[in-house]
Amino acid sequence: MKNIIKYVFLGLCILITILSCTKEISIDIPKRKPQLVIESTLVPYSSNSKSLGVKVTSTRSIFNSSTVEPITDAIVLLYKNGVFMDTLVYDSSNYAKFYPCGFGPMQGPLAGEAYRIKVSSEGFNSVEAETVIPEKVNIEDVSINRIGFFDDSGLVYSNLKIIFTDPPEKENYYEIVVTTIGNEYKTENYHSLTSHEPFIVSEPHYPDVTRIDLKNPIRLLFNDKTFSDQRIELDCYYFANQIIGGEHILTSVILAVQLRNVSKEYYLFQTTLLHSSYNSEADILYGLGEPLNVISNITNGHGIFAGFNNDIHYISLDTLTVRR
Repeated sequence: MKNIIKYVFLGLCILITILSCTKEISIDIPKRKPQLVIESTLVPYSSNSKSLGVKVTSTRSIFNSSTVEPITDAIVLLYKNGVFMDTLVYDSSNYAKFYPCGFGPMQGPLAGEAYRIKVSSEGFNSVEAETVIPEKVNIEDVSINRIGFFDDSGLVYSNLKIIFTDPPEKENYYEIVVTTIGNEYKTENYHSLTSHEPFIVSEPHYPDVTRIDLKNPIRLLFNDKTFSDQRIELDCYYFANQIIGGEHILTSVILAVQLRNVSKEYYLFQTTLLHSSYNSEADILYGLGEPLNVISNITNGHGIFAGFNNDIHYISLDTLTVRR
């Protein structure tokens, strides 16, 4: 029922917007020099490590709807603790399309080390950024209740409890991500998440319950300002793999539950990106959205170069038939 109301409401808003546009207004938008956009996250090596590399693209006009293409001839320099390590070479394969970092299994990246990149390309101002990978925060225990609650559409969200201890004497920033095995770093495979924890829902980037037009986030981001140096039992809910038919079936799956200790620049980028997207949608629907700059650590450019450390627990779940 909530979804039906949501789509009816959206349709009415769009219709009103169209009908109210009775006069064309000409606006001169000044041309701005394109800037480099960097996308890269570093994670310590493990058996399920993500592909490490630097994606380089550029900003473009809001009226340009073409596919964003990578910049393939950039000069990308990588440094560790201020010492030059390597010049990265573009990988043009369909899988990569970025500049691989080329770390060996025992070479890094390593927690506590400072990594810096400098990127230049003809026609653009050079950019640079630096990050330090935080120490790992271990999951002490994780448990799942397959039937947490049914949403308004009758679909199942499973309850997930994660227990960990926040390290003392430092600011820590966290991210919860739930996927199936093999998809740990593919954002298109992240499960929808929701929570009632005050230190999560009180964050400005978390969607307000009154915003029926917004979907649940695919990551839970929070900091330790209210629970520093404490043992935390975190409750959240993820959208379960399921089949709707004659019977409601939760499919068998090997679930990957991640607790990520992320760098401050990662946290600021991801939270302001979420907040900005929600404000943009509010502006379209209600005309009330306030502009919000996405916080980037790329000097003279945009995007993110950041590190995080993660603990992953794998849980095998059998098929479960659910009858309401």
